[in-house]
Amino acid sequence: MIAQLFKEMEGVSIPVHDPKTSARWYKEKLGCKLIYFENQGARLRVENDPQVIICLVYTSKDEKTTKRKGESFYYFQSENIEETYKLLVDRGVKVYPINYKENKKFFTFVDLDGNQLGVYQI
Repeated sequence: MIAQLFKEMEGVSIPVHDPKTSARWYKEKLGCKLIYFENQGARLRVENDPQVIICLVYTSKDEKTTKRKGESFYYFQSENIEETYKLLVDRGVKVYPINYKENKKFFTFVDLDGNQLGVYQI
């Protein structure tokens, strides 16, 4: 029997309509570092976690994504959620109010393509 099914997750894929423009947005607004760019997408690293890769994958505007309204696909962890929130607001990112649930704080924000992402702090 396998003791551990997975070791780690390398990255996540996020559907975008214009990988070049979206890669610039993720660099400027979220501080991601570009690994490489190609016509059908871009690969970026999360600034403070070199193991996490964000793959921006070209998706035509006619293609539907399978997301439920109000639900984030991916969450970033923050050590100071209020500071992160203010920084994203200052950078012109569309953010929603911070929520509090038990010992956890979280909020969501939206990228250029309407993908809802989240930030949490425990």
